[in-house]
Amino acid sequence: MVSVISGGKKEEVVGRFSTVGDLLKSMNINSVSVLVKIGGDIVTLDEKIKASDTVEIIRIVSRG
Repeated sequence: MVSVISGGKKEEVVGRFSTVGDLLKSMNINSVSVLVKIGGDIVTLDEKIKASDTVEIIRIVSRG
């Protein structure tokens, strides 16, 4: 189980994922539209996730 903060809401996510990319896929989140932070650091999709991690998902909004 991993703690996920997205849109200011914290939830516990249960599933079979080992990387940030796997987590985003399990949550049906397009990886192109977000930044992901673990422990205050921006991480890549191949970053390994530990059960004790708190993952923050930040949606990117672009306006032309």
